[in-house]
Amino acid sequence: MKQKILIVDDEMAWCDLIKEAIETADLGECDTVCNAQKAISMIKSNLENSKPYLTVLVDNFLDEYNGMTLIQKIRQIEKQSAVSRNLKIIVVSAYNLDYVNCVKIGADDCLHKPFSIKELREKVNDQ
Repeated sequence: MKQKILIVDDEMAWCDLIKEAIETADLGECDTVCNAQKAISMIKSNLENSKPYLTVLVDNFLDEYNGMTLIQKIRQIEKQSAVSRNLKIIVVSAYNLDYVNCVKIGADDCLHKPFSIKELREKVNDQ
């Protein structure tokens, strides 16, 4: 069964590109959102779904606030949920990221733009 993936990026062109790469690599089914508030809403409503998100790809720089703040909010939502879920969160950025800091905040991994389908597959499938 393919996993369900949420892509959060304020640039729809990147959302579309990442979605196409995921679908080309047959990694899962994707939803895309262009802002953090929509992402939070979708994650909250999806937690108790029979087919929840397993992976969230988060751009580091969003219009409302940065990806690190969104990651912290996602982790808070998980803790408050009656359903035990541990989403895999991958920070996606065109800028150099401090991997250790990303993990401390709650991310599971980082992916630097531009990336290959091989890199994307390794990050999404890594358990």
